[in-house]
Amino acid sequence: ILIEKAELNLTAQDLSSLDKLVEKYKSELYSTAYLDALINSSINSEIDTTEIENLYKKNIDLFKLKDNIYKIVFVKIPKDFSDISDVRNKLRNFKNNQKFLDSISYRFSDYSLDTNSWRTENDLKKIFLFLNNQKLNSLKNYSFLQTKDSLNLHLIKVIKFKKIGSYAPIDYIFPTLEYMLINQRKKKLTQLIKTDLIKNAIQNNELEIF
Repeated sequence: ILIEKAELNLTAQDLSSLDKLVEKYKSELYSTAYLDALINSSINSEIDTTEIENLYKKNIDLFKLKDNIYKIVFVKIPKDFSDISDVRNKLRNFKNNQKFLDSISYRFSDYSLDTNSWRTENDLKKIFLFLNNQKLNSLKNYSFLQTKDSLNLHLIKVIKFKKIGSYAPIDYIFPTLEYMLINQRKKKLTQLIKTDLIKNAIQNNELEIF
């Protein structure tokens, strides 16, 4: 109804301007969709480690951490666990005891021996509800924390720590670097495709430049 009313009541000049906008928008949609299809069919999506490292070094100042981040492992064991002291000592020296801890993990109430994932302090507070600022500082200063509740003993070991304001490690920002690299390739490919389209159009007399 609004369209019919608009066609009846808007001036011819307004309708003409709107029609031009519609045609322009249609042209942009068509050309963008076609260009995207060409790019997606041609883009090299393989990630080269050397390219990632070079991109990281070139843009290092963009990657300063806004949070403290940690790589941690932890175990939660029942308070009546028979080998608490042994588990605690082996977790403190995790590097040499990872296989052993993994072999007895079925006895833990909960655990994570994943040394690949970085976690922010907010992440840690969501995982460990008992982790207040005081305990977090203790973990940060001593790289180890032991605390207990009514049922379990919690043991947390810091494997790596990066302070706020320092440069983010590559493995923490890898998805960002990957996106940047692919985006750079898309920009170069876009320019190349446009240049080739113009050359072909001129050669086929589909386009004249005055």
